[in-house]
Amino acid sequence: MGIERLSDDILLIRLPGQPHHTGELDVVNKMFGDVVDRDVVVDLSKVEMLTSGNICSLMILDRLLRGAGHQLVLFSVPSTIKQVFVRTDLLTVFEFAGDESAAVEQVRSSRVSWSEVQSS
Repeated sequence: MGIERLSDDILLIRLPGQPHHTGELDVVNKMFGDVVDRDVVVDLSKVEMLTSGNICSLMILDRLLRGAGHQLVLFSVPSTIKQVFVRTDLLTVFEFAGDESAAVEQVRSSRVSWSEVQSS
């Protein structure tokens, strides 16, 4: 399975190329249940196509994370897959980064900004 902990507060999901093998998203959604305790970055570099079920799973995960004050960042998105987000008008719904390190940095810098807002 393509799920690993990058740190205590960031989970990495590497999606496979075929959409019928993306049970990782469902596993993560079930794993969090009522306790969402980390941010998630998702590697889409091998994804060849997305199904509506995959997009729905991403949206559910994003909603779970945002509701708990965490975030979802998609990275290494092939241009053909990026077009799916453009055509479905979901490009502004999700956060994107160029690669894994940029996704992790985006999560960490956002976390710092959020903690500054909460303390003021």
